[in-house]
Amino acid sequence: LTELEQRILYKRFNNGKDLDSTLTAKQAIQWIAKLGGYIGRTSDPPPGIISLWKGWTRLMNMVDDYALIVGTTCG
Repeated sequence: LTELEQRILYKRFNNGKDLDSTLTAKQAIQWIAKLGGYIGRTSDPPPGIISLWKGWTRLMNMVDDYALIVGTTCG
């Protein structure tokens, strides 16, 4: 994930707080899956490709929206 993607993902799941370090891969995957509808209970299996894809699409929309608001280009 890019720095911007990490920041947006972190802020989404931490009440708008700023990212103080890089995300772990496990945490990023779990949060992306949660954006796609994965509940993440302790008894649940790992997230599947469908919830990851839906979450990834949603994260990319969030990144695009942020870029439009701030006035930067998306890459």
